Amino acid sequence: TFMNKPLKFSSAKTKLLWVTDPHLQHRPDWGDTPPLWKSRGFKSGDEHDAWFDAEWVKHVDVDTTIFSLGDHTFSDPKGERFRRFSNLPGRILGLTGNHFSGLKTLYREAMKTRGLGDHEMLYPFTLGNFTLMGESIHAYIDSTSVFMSHYPHRVWPEIGVGGFHCHGHCHRKLIESNPETTTAGKVLDCSVDNAIVYNGTPFFSWDDIKHIMSKKPVVKRDHH
Repeated sequence: TFMNKPLKFSSAKTKLLWVTDPHLQHRPDWGDTPPLWKSRGFKSGDEHDAWFDAEWVKHVDVDTTIFSLGDHTFSDPKGERFRRFSNLPGRILGLTGNHFSGLKTLYREAMKTRGLGDHEMLYPFTLGNFTLMGESIHAYIDSTSVFMSHYPHRVWPEIGVGGFHCHGHCHRKLIESNPETTTAGKVLDCSVDNAIVYNGTPFFSWDDIKHIMSKKPVVKRDHH
């Protein structure tokens, strides 16, 4: 159904959380300065990942829907860490991102099992509690349009009438998308990096997002 029309959620009935770019199992030897886990305040990648898993169990229950906007795991050629991620509690609606080690391996295994070729697509792809939704999700949460993608967009659905845009990828480096910026429209980088600064967890809740977006202006960038 995600290819045909927006999803619909009631925040009164479903707990909703956003997470993106956890980069689980990120052990960079190729130029991150400082390493991602260090920039988030941890002494090692293992400490970072243990914190993430513990926070997930603390804040997520079986009835929670989590929008995971990409870059879930890293350096995961066999998909072992991604499989662990996919079995965390809750209903995970995920996007691909640009670092999809682990997810790519398991996706290709599933395609091969179903007899699909390299140029075919497998949707929805479900593994454990994770469902791959492609490259974007458009949802109405209560009455608010929320467009989600891994990369930030300049325009998005209902931008001119107050629609929200949630994205990842930027790790707090795109100033206009940070929670404290109130000049660039209703857009939010939901990365773990921003969440830690905002509330000390890996997640943004729906109440967090509504509060942040209430301080950001509506912008109109095209004829819509």
